[in-house]
Amino acid sequence: MEKADAIILGSPCYFGTVSAQLKMLMDRTVSICEKETLRNKIGAAVVTQDVYGKGRVVSWFALR
Repeated sequence: MEKADAIILGSPCYFGTVSAQLKMLMDRTVSICEKETLRNKIGAAVVTQDVYGKGRVVSWFALR
């Protein structure tokens, strides 16, 4: 991740949150984030959502 030009994270929603695999990735990269080596890196998040009933969104996630 430190050598990448850009980082794109994506996950389907399970019970209103990201997948276990993405959570594990985030947990394992905390040390990189603490060193601030990803500062000013281009990034994006791919968001999926589930719609139930009359167009009401029942699950979502956001990466900041």
